[in-house]
Amino acid sequence: MFVPYTLKSLSARLGREPRMYTWSDLRMSDVAVIGVGRLPMSVFRSESGTESERSRGLVYDYGFEPGHEQSFANLVLGVCAETAESFTELSFFSSGGSPGYAALKALAHRAEAYNALVRRPEPPGVAEHGFYVDQLTF
Repeated sequence: MFVPYTLKSLSARLGREPRMYTWSDLRMSDVAVIGVGRLPMSVFRSESGTESERSRGLVYDYGFEPGHEQSFANLVLGVCAETAESFTELSFFSSGGSPGYAALKALAHRAEAYNALVRRPEPPGVAEHGFYVDQLTF
């Protein structure tokens, strides 16, 4: 479950594997932030007899000030433009109750559903606010 970062915990996270994800991988505006890992994940699909390979960029961290969904969406579009040569798609983990979900869904080319099995009691507020799952876990 997500616990808001402190400067110490964020510094530890961004210093853990700097070849993969570190401070320089954060993109910020005055009200929003997105952190995209450097290494793409290859995604192979077979749909209607057509095979394809995509290069997925993984968003490890993101957030924005309350009420600034449009600024967040603009930052997402900027990151997409900046990473277009490296990634064919940009992947976020989010849920219906999470801040920014509507903005992300409006921008999405595709959405993939995941069922999260958590083997502990559901924390208060999950139904209203969602929960945090880090793509590094998967």
